[in-house]
Amino acid sequence: MLDKISKAKVIVVVGPTASGKTDLGIDISKALNGEIISADSMQIYKDLNIGTAKATKEEQREIKHHLIDICDITEEFNVSDYKKLCYEKIEKLVQNGKVPVIVGGTGLYINAVVNNMNFDDYINSKQYNHQKIKSRERLKKILEEKGKEYLYNMLVKLDKHAAENIHMNNTRRVIRAIELAEEGNFKGNIEKRNDLWNKNDSPYEFIIVYIDIPREKLYDRINTRVDMMVNLGVLDEAKMLKNMKLDENNTALQAIGYKEFFNYIDGKESLEEALTKLKQSTRRYAKRQVTWFKKLNCDIIFNDNITKQELIDRLKRMIYEK
Repeated sequence: MLDKISKAKVIVVVGPTASGKTDLGIDISKALNGEIISADSMQIYKDLNIGTAKATKEEQREIKHHLIDICDITEEFNVSDYKKLCYEKIEKLVQNGKVPVIVGGTGLYINAVVNNMNFDDYINSKQYNHQKIKSRERLKKILEEKGKEYLYNMLVKLDKHAAENIHMNNTRRVIRAIELAEEGNFKGNIEKRNDLWNKNDSPYEFIIVYIDIPREKLYDRINTRVDMMVNLGVLDEAKMLKNMKLDENNTALQAIGYKEFFNYIDGKESLEEALTKLKQSTRRYAKRQVTWFKKLNCDIIFNDNITKQELIDRLKRMIYEK
């Protein structure tokens, strides 16, 4: 096992959407000679800027950001791809004398990196991918021939716990949950399975900073952000995405911040209704993020009891003091 003292330090800034991760990550990077590695499953896509709350061009000039705009909207990208690229970026930054600062809200990406999860024997195997394609084609055919209610009832029978957290209309997630259940990865025990949720020693020491913000304040910030996104032009991005006529299972098409506007674009509801829907969806997503990140062994909780300067001073000691 690697000696912990000899490991390069990597800062990880996590928290729910609209909690201020981007600003905090930039301030930390400025103070510690760092560069940011994004851990956001939607910011990897080109042309999706406003709805994903991507760092602005000015912010990216201020501090270099990595793993942003690396995929076309039509490309497939999974957590295994992310983990591989992230480790490559970490190593390059460390070799260049920079402090890697991972910033993002995609819990699975964070887990994959911090726990050094090994996907090689499972997710990336040719046999698995072949079986996955066949399974997905079969389930899509069932959806087409028998409808989403029949498909959802299949999930209820296979994994009732998973079904409780997925809406019947979200056929993409229903199909994915059925696939997992048929592989034996039930919601109740998936985290115990070594082949998917393993933890391995890492060549890096991760210092995790969790932004803890009161729920009422967070929800106010979410509402403000949604209104601001409209002023910045998120509707143009939503129209662009919808006009691409992508496969309904396309990952980018499922992004919160776009799909909520599709009915408005089609003239089926008002802009006010779309905004209300988006704010509700974002609040629910933030709640799930809080639940996920509270399970991490966070080193520092950043809240009203600690100033930003105190946080940075503490990180400096953790990074540079032996």
